[in-house]
Amino acid sequence: MPGLAHRLFHEHGRVIDNRHISMVEVFTALLPEAKEMDMAVGYFLFSGLEQVYQPLQELIDAGGTVRILMGSRTTHVTAEMLREGHELRTAEDFIIEELRAMRAEDSRTAVAWRFSEWISQGQVKVRVYVGDANYFHAKSYLLYRSQGRQNPYDGFAIVGSSNFSKSGLLGNTELNTVSQDNFGALSRWFMEVWESDEVKDFSEDLLHIIDEFAPTPSDLIVYYPHPKDTYAVFARHFVARELEKIEGSFMKTLYRHQAIGVSEMKLRLELFGTGCLCDGVGLGKTRTAAATLMAMDSESALIVAPAKLHDQWINELDIVGVPRTRYQLIGKEWLSRQQLTNLRQFLHHDLIVVDEAHQGLKNNRTSLYRNLTFIKAHSPKNVRGLLLTATPWNNSRSDVFNIGRIFLNCGAVTNQSPYHKYLLFSARRASKAIETDDRAFAAFWRDLFLQRTR
Repeated sequence: MPGLAHRLFHEHGRVIDNRHISMVEVFTALLPEAKEMDMAVGYFLFSGLEQVYQPLQELIDAGGTVRILMGSRTTHVTAEMLREGHELRTAEDFIIEELRAMRAEDSRTAVAWRFSEWISQGQVKVRVYVGDANYFHAKSYLLYRSQGRQNPYDGFAIVGSSNFSKSGLLGNTELNTVSQDNFGALSRWFMEVWESDEVKDFSEDLLHIIDEFAPTPSDLIVYYPHPKDTYAVFARHFVARELEKIEGSFMKTLYRHQAIGVSEMKLRLELFGTGCLCDGVGLGKTRTAAATLMAMDSESALIVAPAKLHDQWINELDIVGVPRTRYQLIGKEWLSRQQLTNLRQFLHHDLIVVDEAHQGLKNNRTSLYRNLTFIKAHSPKNVRGLLLTATPWNNSRSDVFNIGRIFLNCGAVTNQSPYHKYLLFSARRASKAIETDDRAFAAFWRDLFLQRTR
């Protein structure tokens, strides 16, 4: 940022007033140098997020996280709020009003849904101030230059009058200053408030609000089927599905039902990018999965299994003849504890196998779900997911939907599929909707799941 640095640090004495240098310019220049970000603001608006979306997206794609601490209420309508078209009394009211004012074709709508995904994946956390002080009017932005905030003294701090809104970052005449000298003190202050009983978590509430009030982005709305989709529907209904007969010496290690299972799983993995093997206990899911790995000709598989089952996995893989150079076996518990910054070591795998998938994947809010989603989203390969569980359905249909969706290639689902529309929703909204749609649930189960009993 040579040009901006000279203007900011030399011509304007580190002052950011949106007249000579805007907050958007400063964020655009400094965020690429940051690994993590914290903000404490009186008001948070998606109009502000839209202004700095691209550099913030890059920070999160690199494994960074964002913590947002906002005020929970106000007593009057400021000029800024009037320009935004809002009247509010709480943070929730404020955000709902903004979402209601959005249209499907607005770029801000897509930004809101993307923000929802960041929260779901644990990359953004939001809390609101509920302490005894009248109002929370802080305006502080902390950009850490160390991954995981390991060095709380190294970074840029922007403090002043700008709320996180379009007006605060670009339009209003504000008064802010950027500092490195006071970064440590401001970082300690933020952490003290963040961890105190003066704040409460707002992430879950915000997800509910976006699900309920944000319109579906227009680029996700399908108005008519493509001819290839019409053909696919015709083929599905009128042409019998013929399973591939898989050859190879490894197939001789299988019982007949296991060989059929390999063909079924291979078909699902190739069509939809995922398959869920739900055979009953004792039918040999582990060996079926090992043979599927060979049938898919996977170059490098990541097998995620409870530590207590590792010996069994190694034994079955050896029986089938899977070279140990073609897979990596890790503990499910261990993977669940990893930070996003530690997951890049797994981005070279082209197939991920998850054993006991109901443990950690039936709920899309778990750390395991977040970490596997991160690996799939950031891998340069076309990652497929093979999931094993004897009990895919414990409490509700949402268990099944969450397990099946994590590795699903949504682009492979035709527009005419009964559950296609739910893939356009957020995970929470879709899980709730499919609970009462028997036709959509049956199609989802048929496409992705295989369950057999003795």
